[in-house]
Order: sequence, then structure tokens, then C-alpha cells
Amino acid sequence: MKENLIKGIVCLIVSFFSSIAFAQDILVLNSGKEIQSKVVEVNPYLIIYTSWEKQEGTHFSIAKTEVNSIKFANGSVEVLNKVTPVSPGTYSDSKTENISFWD
Repeated sequence: MKENLIKGIVCLIVSFFSSIAFAQDILVLNSGKEIQSKVVEVNPYLIIYTSWEKQEGTHFSIAKTEVNSIKFANGSVEVLNKVTPVSPGTYSDSKTENISFWD
């Protein structure tokens, strides 16, 4: 009984620390591409981040208008641009109606 309790506690501790070790921020671009990163700063025009693999390396920046949302390591999500999915062969942005290229 005591041995099972100790194993359970050890499993909880290991899973807690492993989830922290692999926690990362994910930038979801308007194109659907995801960038695994560590967000350093979000300002009115840019998101500054580092590569997840090389967090002590180069800082990169991307325009906020290119990013749909940020999934933070703590589980929160910040939606920056609401992208409306459209069917293939069409174009849509916030300033125009859907335009079909195949008509």
C-alpha cells in the first residue's frame, strides 16, 4: 500500500516537471503554419520571439498582422486576428468580399 502511494507521488512529480520542461509558446500564423517559440515581447506592431530550440540565440520579429493567435505555455490563448476560412481558389481579407479566381 505504502509502496503504491510513493510510486503515485513520484509519477505526479515527474509528469509535472516534464510538462514544465516541454512547455512552449506557439505562434499560429494566418496561413495556418505554427512556429514553436518563446515569446519575448508583444508590442502594438510586432511579436518578438526566440526559436524554441535556441532560446539564448537570435531574437526574431513578426508583424502582429501576420499572426492569428499565440498559444502560451501556461495554456492561455491570445487571438490577434480572426481569420475566416475560405474555400480553395478564393481570396478574402477584412477589406474585401470573397473573390473567386476560378469563375
